[in-house]
Amino acid sequence: MESVLDHTNPYDDSHNWTYPVKSCPDAIILLLGPHDFLAGPPVPPVTSHGFPPERRSVTGLPSAGDKPAEVPLQRAYMRLLEMQMTSYRKCARAQSKVGGFPMILVCGGSGNGLDPCRLENRIDDRFNSRHLLSPFQVHYVSMNHTTWHRINSSPEYLGCDNHYNEKGHQVLTSEVLPQVQSILGW
Repeated sequence: MESVLDHTNPYDDSHNWTYPVKSCPDAIILLLGPHDFLAGPPVPPVTSHGFPPERRSVTGLPSAGDKPAEVPLQRAYMRLLEMQMTSYRKCARAQSKVGGFPMILVCGGSGNGLDPCRLENRIDDRFNSRHLLSPFQVHYVSMNHTTWHRINSSPEYLGCDNHYNEKGHQVLTSEVLPQVQSILGW
């Protein structure tokens, strides 16, 4: 996941995303599907570029009770959050005077259900507890089960490979937008 995140096109590493220099977004919003699991050997952790030791975390340590199959996703997801923290640290410093810089993680579900959203929510809590002194704060938003069933049981909302089509994404957006607006104070 991290190896292509900076590319504007995941198949072309010659055009990378440029992170904010003069202006910053109000938040980072990431939509991760519950089927975004790793395959193959774990990727080495991203370093904590320039953050003092008291703000560095031990990347993605699983805790007691976690399922072994979830551990690679936990580690990759934690690295993704830390990569965003590094890439947007300038924005976080600028916004730390107004309550911090939010990273909003949207779990939108897909054909395999919302169960993996619980794992994403747990990882968000771990990230926040490890970065208490950081201006970053991770927030979790998700659609409810009724909406998930409506979208995933009707071809009207599904496109290729049972991913949401434009109509499905509109339903997801209408449900999570009020949550995002609340987090941002809009």
